Amino acid sequence: MPTRALPLLHLLLAIVGLPLAFSMVPPNGVYGVRTASTLASPSAWYSANLSAGITAVVLGLAGTAFVAVLSQRASIPDGAKVVAAVATTVFVAAATAVAGLVSA
Repeated sequence: MPTRALPLLHLLLAIVGLPLAFSMVPPNGVYGVRTASTLASPSAWYSANLSAGITAVVLGLAGTAFVAVLSQRASIPDGAKVVAAVATTVFVAAATAVAGLVSA
């Protein structure tokens, strides 16, 4: 993967989080924070997914900026850039999940 494409991983997370942040996703079994409590209560669903969506958008955009700057640094080996981008992506995804679960 060219290092120029690395910020797209985080941008994708931010885009996926937008419908959740705007409470546009109704309770379903595929997309969003799906737990017994969120699927049992629409208010719990929207609360958990609002938190997860906002976290995904904010951290996704921050990760996009971080990795975009990182990918421009010639002094950093490409392998290290990829590892940093993947680690940051895992962090954003985990933080999004935790935000949703804590709000559930």
